[in-house]
Amino acid sequence: MSIDSLRLAVPRNQYESEKMIAILSIIGTAFKNGNFKGLKGGLKPINYVDDGFFHFGGSYEFNDKHEFD
Repeated sequence: MSIDSLRLAVPRNQYESEKMIAILSIIGTAFKNGNFKGLKGGLKPINYVDDGFFHFGGSYEFNDKHEFD
């Protein structure tokens, strides 16, 4: 299945480089410490339609709701 609808879009010229580096450093440290090993990943599409426009009106559900509690 395409992950087109789950893309991370970072608008150009909206964030300072220092801000992006700070956020990515936190994510990198968490990854290095093994914090992501047991995660199942955020969301999965419901009734996915591969027409290239699912991300505009598609519905999603949690892979594991307990990860968000």
